[in-house]
Amino acid sequence: MADGNNFKNNCHLQLTSRPFGRQHLRMTEAQFLSSCPVEILLNCRDAVQRGFSDYAARYSHVADIHDNRTVASIIHCHIVEAAKSIACGPDLVFRYLAQRNLFILKNSVIIVFKKLDENLRSQNYPTRSATNFNAQEELEGIPANLPRIEVGYVPDSVGASIAGIYVVCRQGNQIDWSIDLHDDIEPRQRDLKIA
Repeated sequence: MADGNNFKNNCHLQLTSRPFGRQHLRMTEAQFLSSCPVEILLNCRDAVQRGFSDYAARYSHVADIHDNRTVASIIHCHIVEAAKSIACGPDLVFRYLAQRNLFILKNSVIIVFKKLDENLRSQNYPTRSATNFNAQEELEGIPANLPRIEVGYVPDSVGASIAGIYVVCRQGNQIDWSIDLHDDIEPRQRDLKIA
């Protein structure tokens, strides 16, 4: 698990205060967009669409026996595999650390894929590890100095299609900013601030 300790901190980020005098790094939307090539964002969007459509194509005959968690897990596996094949390259590398599928952008940002609700909150069970990860805390093999960005999909109300694909930056339960990737032309900001 030494991979997580080898990341370089080559990104200029804002330091903001936390309760009890602790500091953490916060990446602005402008910093993210300036460091992330549009091609990578579009490839991440395509990976989400491919993962979602793979589930429909390959599991429709048994979908009625899958609960929501199983469906989300299978879709996630297909998204990760699609992202590995179409989005990874010199600027984006895949790592499996702390039982998480992580994509590292230019050794400065961690990208994870998630299912989101209509308020752009991820749907994972709030274990201590998940809570610490979302709070940008250090985990075994995952340094705290790399901001975590989620690329996630919002399913429609019946789960039959994707209602939206977003890039989300959050600190704990607060969303700092989001970018709508569902647009076919180019990524755009979603005007949403949720506390």
